[in-house]
This record gives sequence, C-alpha cells and structure tokens, in this order.
Amino acid sequence: MVGKIQTIACEFVERFEVLRKRILQWIGEWKEKGYHDDIPDEVPDVLMRLNKAPSYRQVCLAILTNDVSLKSLGLTPKVSSYYNELKRIEINARPVVVFEQPTDPVDVGIKLTSGSL
Repeated sequence: MVGKIQTIACEFVERFEVLRKRILQWIGEWKEKGYHDDIPDEVPDVLMRLNKAPSYRQVCLAILTNDVSLKSLGLTPKVSSYYNELKRIEINARPVVVFEQPTDPVDVGIKLTSGSL
C-alpha cells in the first residue's frame, strides 16, 4: 500500500512540474509581447475569453477546471512522439481493397436508353 501511494505521489509531482513549466513558458511569452513587469491579476472577461490579455486569474481557472493541456490559455496540447508512428502502423495493417472499374454497363446494372443521356 505504501509503495502504491509513493508511486501516485511521484506521478503527481511529475505532472505538476510539467504543468508548472508550461505555465511559466506561457507567462514568458506574454512578457515578450509587452508585459515586461508582470502579467496582471485580472483582466476584463471578454479579453480573457478571447486570449487577448493574460492574467493570473486565467491561470487559476485553468488549474481549477483541470485543464491539464492548458487549452484555455491558448496553448496546444502536446502530442505523443509515438502517436504518428502507431498511426502509421495501424494504417499499414489495414487490408488493401482494390476496386475494378467495370467496362461493360451491363456489369453495373445500368440500362442505357436513348433518352437517359
């Protein structure tokens, strides 16, 4: 039981560090855009929803809503490095279906009459 708790605690700390680094990166990006001193605590809701201005309130809401990919801050979720490789393997494993084009209209069941075209 103790080992399981330690494992869960370690995973939590690792996830927290990843989240912390991404938030600090986001704040750094806004500082480069003109918020040299620091980002404000609050901004009008319209600006916050449109991601036009940063705020610590926005960061808190992202954490409280369990937005681990930080989409609400305008960040894109991280894609696993293995995803594309697994997708390629899946596509290559699919059976190949070849459709042959019929040359005779009777094979398809099309009845050509003089007034149909």
